[in-house]
Formats: sequence, structure tokens, C-alpha cells
Amino acid sequence: MGGISYNFSIRGVGPICRVDVNGSIHKNCGRTHKHSLQREIDPRRNLPDAIARPELSGLTARQVWQVICEEAGIKHLGEFMDPEGVLS
Repeated sequence: MGGISYNFSIRGVGPICRVDVNGSIHKNCGRTHKHSLQREIDPRRNLPDAIARPELSGLTARQVWQVICEEAGIKHLGEFMDPEGVLS
């Protein structure tokens, strides 16, 4: 799998979470990390703080989505459009 990012935002607020898997190296967090809302100013600063999430590296796009949903308590009822199926 190449790099993939999941971005979450709230209309009128801006970005609140971003999960990057196998992307560009980010400071001390490596290629797989999560940015999240820590302070009120963070949406305007593009969520500058990140924590390493190396356990997500090597998972498929669908598996990463399932982990994100489980951790956030999201019950996804829609259809998952697997980018790996589209690109092959």
C-alpha cells in the first residue's frame, strides 16, 4: 500500500483530525502518525501536533478505516470506497 490520509473536519471549525499512513516523514513521528485537535487555534494551524501510530503501518486502507472508526466510536453505515480496488 502507498501512503494514505484520512482527514476529518467540521464545517465552520476546520480540521479536527488527520491520520497519515506511510506518508512523508513527519518530524519525530515517522511516516505513520495522527494529528488531532489539541488547542482551539489548531484548525487554523493545520493540526500541528502529531503522535506516532506505527501499528497502522502495513494495514490496508480498509483496515485503517476500521481502526479509526472503532477508536472514535464511529458506526460507519455507508459504503467504504476502497482506494486500493480503484487503483488496481
